[in-house]
Amino acid sequence: MKLLKQNIGLGASRTKYTDPYGKINREKVFQEVWNKENRPRPGLDYGHGILQDLFVKSIYDKDFDGPDRDDDPTKLPLYHGFVYKITPREYRIVATIVQWFGSNVGFSFISECLERCGYSIKETSRLDTKAVINKMTKNLTELPCKQIETNLSELYEEKAKEFSGTNKEKPAKIINTIRKLEKRLDKIKSKRKMHYINGI
Repeated sequence: MKLLKQNIGLGASRTKYTDPYGKINREKVFQEVWNKENRPRPGLDYGHGILQDLFVKSIYDKDFDGPDRDDDPTKLPLYHGFVYKITPREYRIVATIVQWFGSNVGFSFISECLERCGYSIKETSRLDTKAVINKMTKNLTELPCKQIETNLSELYEEKAKEFSGTNKEKPAKIINTIRKLEKRLDKIKSKRKMHYINGI
């Protein structure tokens, strides 16, 4: 999904970082989810995306009377209007904060808040993401033996665990990926064996 300019915060260059060990870039995840939820969405809530919709109130509701209140009731039905019409500058400020939640400091902030509420964050295997599993078989013919063996050992380890959670596709994805990698590895080894026998 294309990123809207207003949903790209300062320090967005950090979202381009790819961890060599496959660790998920949390800042990128926060950025992408915020972008998805903060686009115009006709038929969902007031249809303007999360940030603007948070500032929609009944024109008769005077509970909030902050500085520079700028109600615009003409745009929305049922006597609702914008308490604040969000500007591009404000969109960028909030996008920066949301991306920050994915940084080490921001994530610690979220973790502390959740712990105080009685929740805890548990990191799951990186193989829980379909994209990572699919990546293991992308350009399979170009993968060296060592990389295939590394991928397989990770998958064997994951397969040995008891599968749980809402991702019903995970077990099948892992088993299918193992089969593809094993098949490719056997093919490479057979080819090498034939070369050895034939003295190539």
